Amino acid sequence: MHNYGGVTVNKGQRITTIEQLASNYAKSVKGYKLVNYYKGAFPIYRLSTEIILQRKKELGVIQEFCLKFIRAQAKTAKHLSNFMGLSGKVIESNLMELHQLDMINFNFATKEIRLTDKGIETLENNNFIVPERIDYTFLIDGITGEYQLNESLDKLDMVKNNSHVIPFNIVKPAIDDINIRSIKNTIEENRRLNNSSYLDGDLLNISKIEKIEKRYRKFNVLVFANEKGDIELQVYDKNKRCMNYESILIQMLDKKLKVIPIVEKVEDIDNNKNSIYDEYFKEAQENKEEVNELKKQIQVLEESVEENSDLDVQTEEEFISKTMLIEELQEELLKAKEMLKKKPQILDTYEHRPILLKALKEAQTQVVIVSPWIKKDATDYELRKEIKNAMDRNVKVVICYGITNEIEDNVKYALRPLEELKKEAKIGKNLSLIKLGNTHEKVLVCDKTFVVITSFNWLSFKGDPKRGFRQETGTLNEDQEVANMMLKNLQKRIDESGLKCNIII
Repeated sequence: MHNYGGVTVNKGQRITTIEQLASNYAKSVKGYKLVNYYKGAFPIYRLSTEIILQRKKELGVIQEFCLKFIRAQAKTAKHLSNFMGLSGKVIESNLMELHQLDMINFNFATKEIRLTDKGIETLENNNFIVPERIDYTFLIDGITGEYQLNESLDKLDMVKNNSHVIPFNIVKPAIDDINIRSIKNTIEENRRLNNSSYLDGDLLNISKIEKIEKRYRKFNVLVFANEKGDIELQVYDKNKRCMNYESILIQMLDKKLKVIPIVEKVEDIDNNKNSIYDEYFKEAQENKEEVNELKKQIQVLEESVEENSDLDVQTEEEFISKTMLIEELQEELLKAKEMLKKKPQILDTYEHRPILLKALKEAQTQVVIVSPWIKKDATDYELRKEIKNAMDRNVKVVICYGITNEIEDNVKYALRPLEELKKEAKIGKNLSLIKLGNTHEKVLVCDKTFVVITSFNWLSFKGDPKRGFRQETGTLNEDQEVANMMLKNLQKRIDESGLKCNIII
């Protein structure tokens, strides 16, 4: 386990979502708060080029004997033809090639031949160096300028709808801008990884650039800010940090380049919190320090139980002593968890999506989601899969939506796959889609185990792209009475609207 600014992270922990990443590293920068996280499409240039390699080649049999006989005082092509028993045409063809390779001087008029220094050297080594043009494709990172091996990357159309596209920091390279040493490094790495003879030889030059394409590679980006407004960025490839990008992105940010997505001015940014939200948020704020201490205590107790469970004992006395200690620790742990349940807890933006998925995965009877807006980005495949899995377990899923009585086209589009789930023969009855209208509440209720009252729009905001420094906060209550109260209030609203849906209370 490693501690980063108060957050404990398991070394090598497998991170599968950006929300997990945000949760793990939310407190990793001392004096800074996590204000945003998003998937970034980082730009890459893909260059298709023709390069010139100096390659070693072995002599052909006829050429080798030609050189040997010339060294042995053969003076003309006719002499070679007689010595080797080959036609004059074959001999002259090989002599012309040797002449072009600068291994002999061949007088085409007199047919006289003379061995050069290169020819002598070639005979001694049984090979010679010749330039050869081949096709070679490599990448130049659009942020750092680093030269990289070619790989499969996304086009702009593949990333622009689900990632924030970061602008190029490096201008489109011309042939004179290409760094030969850097290409040599990529060639050496390619040889090492692929064990291929295709790139054998020494790079002389790039003869031409055939094509330059713009491509994109996806990384996760965490944005931190302090009270003065200073920004720090962390870039991750899954859970591997890519520090080479971070300082450059800050420099780009200083130049007013759109490194961080801007908050959209959309209708669903609603600061009209109701009295229930205010009540529990105030309580959660007051209990914040106590909640944090309880969480630390629970973590310490869990680690102690685990450590003592793994200790070997040699005697019966040691066994009894350790058993009693573990029981005491487990009792303390249970008390701490029960105390935590009674305290409303503040949820940050990045904690909402995981708890929504958790509710759908763990619910035994019912999940109720109240979200004024529904949009396709938030009702993605991952969410629909968990809704369906819950329905398959015979869990009732109730979705209440509608800020107005009108249903916009984007809402209809987002509703369509949910309505398809409702049509499924065996499980469709387990999904209720209730258009309340004039709905400002954002609520999540899982069975009667917990309820979240929040400013976070569950089904229109994932907390990632195109949202800038958007902070959504909520309160988590593990109080059955609070869950009951919310469910009863909601059922009353449904009944008053003349709609049919029986929530499990």
